[in-house]
Amino acid sequence: MSRTREVPRMTRCGVYFMVNVYSGNKRLKISFGSPGDQRTEAQIMEAFGKWLTLYVKNPDHVLSFKTPYDAVDTVFGPGNILTVGELVGKYISYLERETKPRENGEPDPLLERAKRLQRFMAPHASSKLNDFGLPQMKAVQSAMAEYTFTVHKSGPKKYSRKSINTVMGLIRDVWQWGIAFRITTPDMVARVSLLKPLRSKDRPDNKRRSQITEEEFLKVHKAAPSTVVADMLWLMWETGARPSEVMGMRPCDFIREEDGWCYIPGRDAGDFGDHKTAYRQQLRIIPIMGKSREVIERRVGNGDWSSTEPIFKPSDAMEEYQAKRAAKRETPPSCGNSPGTNRVAHPMITPGEEYDRRSFNNAVQRACKRAGVTKFTPYDLRRSVATRVQYQLGRDNASLLLGHIDPKTTDIYLLDKKREIQEFALKLQEASAKPQ
Repeated sequence: MSRTREVPRMTRCGVYFMVNVYSGNKRLKISFGSPGDQRTEAQIMEAFGKWLTLYVKNPDHVLSFKTPYDAVDTVFGPGNILTVGELVGKYISYLERETKPRENGEPDPLLERAKRLQRFMAPHASSKLNDFGLPQMKAVQSAMAEYTFTVHKSGPKKYSRKSINTVMGLIRDVWQWGIAFRITTPDMVARVSLLKPLRSKDRPDNKRRSQITEEEFLKVHKAAPSTVVADMLWLMWETGARPSEVMGMRPCDFIREEDGWCYIPGRDAGDFGDHKTAYRQQLRIIPIMGKSREVIERRVGNGDWSSTEPIFKPSDAMEEYQAKRAAKRETPPSCGNSPGTNRVAHPMITPGEEYDRRSFNNAVQRACKRAGVTKFTPYDLRRSVATRVQYQLGRDNASLLLGHIDPKTTDIYLLDKKREIQEFALKLQEASAKPQ
């Protein structure tokens, strides 16, 4: 008489949830993990319910997977996941497990875009996958185009054409991802691929800052809130480096030789360093010359050139700010607070050890306002350098300085100048057509 297979039950062993099953004559322990950052207790119980359904149908196949979650993700097919909201939610859960945060602690850009897509897909979350097609895609696209959000001290803004097209293209990628897990089918992918991206005539691109002149730059450089920010701006103006490359400068990243200095971002991270295009096995070399070399020498001084500490620190800028305030103090030293006596033991906000893109950008914005110059971002300086070098030394040399693999990428940085030349040529043509 054959033995009836018992239905597995969930048990708790310490902080871990376990299931005991029998495969042949062997007893196996299946771990569902413990409640924590990745899954709550409710999510573990939900996964166990799905796993149990699959186990009852085909136990040998389910036990062949490395973890119970792999079995649930792979075997659960279109018969169990039917709505748009479930598919997008499952894709986000997958990204949360597989992607890693960036160095500054912010989530992976793909995960950010997926969560943005989830917000705009919310009105269609209960729609069946078979019913989601071109009309629903157009509705999501229109919702994104009309959405207005507020950025701190910048007023209301709308998503750019590029941002909208990127998020809408992610829908096709999510449906394509669903095929691997037998959630979607090729005809569903074809249905969501019919939407055409927005073109310039449908929605103009966001207006970018025009060319930054040398006079404007010198005004902002002089009005910088600290010499730390001023030195960072000068390095970008001379080298065309990315803001992240300047913010992450360390003494150990420099090669100092008699015939010249060069800077390799993340030099100790591997053969190709640590920068934006390192994953393409491209070595980024930034020449350091002129005043930029003087800036680095002054900042490092007699320090250790093998140090891995950032050269430009917000804490140094704060010390400089406090020293300036102390120098302007009119109260006699014998009266009022002496330096350091009114400091809080555990302040809520402390200056960091390295600038991030927000803090650097905010410092530049304050300098622009103080100098009376139309606001620009640190990255606008890189575009200005590209245009300047291109007209002096040619496009190939501009691409080499900026670290672009394809010279066509450099052309993107020159669009503003090309537009100015085209507008000038049109005005010149109109002026010559007028009777004298």
